[in-house]
Amino acid sequence: MKRFTALLLTLALAFGAFTVTAAAKGGTWGNLTWELGSDGTLTVTGAGRMDDRKHNSEDAWRLYSESVKSIVISDGITSVGDDTFYYFTALESVSLPDSVDYIGVSAFAGCEKLKSVNLPAGLFFLHAAAFSGCPLIESITVPEKVNYIGADVFYGCDSLALVYVKSPVVAAMLTSFTAGGGLLEHAKTVVFSDGITVTDYVKGEYPVTGAATFGGEKVNWYKKSGECAVHLYEDDVCAICGHVRGEDEPSEEPSADDPSTGGTPEDHVHSYTGWKSDDAKHWHECSVCGEKADEAEHGYDGDICSVCGHVRESTALLGDANGDGAVNNIDASLVLQYDAGVASLESTALAAADVNADSAVNNIDASRILQLDAGVIGGF
Repeated sequence: MKRFTALLLTLALAFGAFTVTAAAKGGTWGNLTWELGSDGTLTVTGAGRMDDRKHNSEDAWRLYSESVKSIVISDGITSVGDDTFYYFTALESVSLPDSVDYIGVSAFAGCEKLKSVNLPAGLFFLHAAAFSGCPLIESITVPEKVNYIGADVFYGCDSLALVYVKSPVVAAMLTSFTAGGGLLEHAKTVVFSDGITVTDYVKGEYPVTGAATFGGEKVNWYKKSGECAVHLYEDDVCAICGHVRGEDEPSEEPSADDPSTGGTPEDHVHSYTGWKSDDAKHWHECSVCGEKADEAEHGYDGDICSVCGHVRESTALLGDANGDGAVNNIDASLVLQYDAGVASLESTALAAADVNADSAVNNIDASRILQLDAGVIGGF
């Protein structure tokens, strides 16, 4: 009988009577429902607020943080919770509905392959470090209703060359390259909706200016130099410089040392970068000829230069938030108090407390400190 049953099973498999399929990946996240497709698309449906990630949990969709390639949040969901998609290392694109008005702390931090994200028209609050450590994002549009951008939202977004600002509140924030969550740290072109007041800082840092029409509306643009680092395309034509999508790009920036690229030492207008620095000094540098300007020694407040933001190498023991020379549960408790807003930390202590080096000090750092204290891990 057993042989007969085995024979039937073999024949059934051979002729396709049975189809073996992988179990669907999905479940709930608070009051929301999620499903992960075979193509790597994570779809989140439901209505209302999205719960924050709970105390370093690695359940639900976070089990697939290394395989999710795109995220689609459905209309009706009104927020993206703190740390919810933190370090989704395969994530390339995010689609957010206009119903989302809040994006939480480190919501998409560390998504190293993320290239495309639309900030929804209804967005009001963009919390600290929301997109920090996303080096492939090239452009971002800040919607009109955005009223708050937290610290370091765009820290480490090294490719963020084109910024389009529709919010007059955010435009007023742009008084340094670190302001507005670091929105201008790497920007080569900044575009504003017509009628928005532009700060003197932007006018000084982006001396090449003009007007254009984009999306049926008049915009004003400010650039560091002649070429667009990233184009503002509409119907395959850049609204700023007229470049047609698909045409060959210039192979290099004009160089003062090489007349063949369109520049000479006597024939260019300096186009200065944001602050550059070493351990001793900071300066602005011309992107064409390399000439330095405004060179000066750092003015440190703790370990951070109050002018350029340079962080000098700290001698503090990593994890030693209270500076007593030991790393233990007392440090973890202090970090949790800081995360809850009931304690403050000086710059040196903040550097020591950020044990996972994500530019945020929170319960994740506290958890790592406790693991070290308990001997579960050998170091940071």
